[in-house]
Amino acid sequence: MASLPIANDTSDLHGAEVVDSILLIPTHDIVRGDRLRDIDPVWAGALGRLMARDGQQTPVEVCRLPGRSDWLLVAGGHRHEGAQLEDIPFLRAVVVSANRDDRRLREINENLWRKDLEPIDRAAFIAEAVLIQKRRAGIADAHRSASVPTHLKALTAEAADTLETISNVYGWSEEVGEQLGFTGRTIRNDLFVYRRLSPSLVDRLRVARHPVARNATQLRALAKLETRAQRDVVDALLGEAGWQPCKTVAEAVKRTQPAGTAAPDDPAAKRLSAFLGAFQRMSLAERKGALEHLLPLLPANTILSNMEGTR
Repeated sequence: MASLPIANDTSDLHGAEVVDSILLIPTHDIVRGDRLRDIDPVWAGALGRLMARDGQQTPVEVCRLPGRSDWLLVAGGHRHEGAQLEDIPFLRAVVVSANRDDRRLREINENLWRKDLEPIDRAAFIAEAVLIQKRRAGIADAHRSASVPTHLKALTAEAADTLETISNVYGWSEEVGEQLGFTGRTIRNDLFVYRRLSPSLVDRLRVARHPVARNATQLRALAKLETRAQRDVVDALLGEAGWQPCKTVAEAVKRTQPAGTAAPDDPAAKRLSAFLGAFQRMSLAERKGALEHLLPLLPANTILSNMEGTR
């Protein structure tokens, strides 16, 4: 079914990219790509019921990629999911730029100021916004580093750079930044959680709707643990692997790591834990690239030995 224009006749633009036009688009013609913030099914369901009862108050944002007949969702994931859940046939949509960075910034700008934004999401939005602005400025190291800055000094430097970049991007004064909660301390704490916690662990807490997932202090306490200990603590928080459910990270640590059983302060083990944590947070493409760099560093006889052992 064709999209129905309800504002802004664009028939005479002669192939130019159409933006800011409002269309009435079949819900099933809108596809959702990758997002920085996961869809909360409970919130989406509530929005869907409101839209079914009162109508759609805020349009979603979409774009059309070259050679595609469907529409790519840019912002409004919860409204789109809610419409699907309630079988709402059409959605009011604003057509925006199809540029990749523009699309990502729109998602960031729509979500960054929400009062209910979780710490891990805020850190992800901040890191992505800075990444985009650095890339636009032509900074060579604009890609996200695979390393995990575990030391406070490294995180402090990263936070200072991030805060300065964001202030330049949005024209914030220091006072406004502090009012919004984006001080160097806030950013440092959020980035520490973002860099140190595997997304899979955070997802487990979110799916279970455990209060630790929304508590910045508790997430920082979890992030301070080594990778293996983090998994054990999450098991205990959720009452899995034979543990009774725990309310706080401290309680889970006490149960999973009784006094006198803490792992020794082994620098090699810490380096391995940091590497594994970073590798888990990489995308598939980043993992392939990392392996391409690592394999030449391994002795040939080690690789052959491992291959023999898997036969």
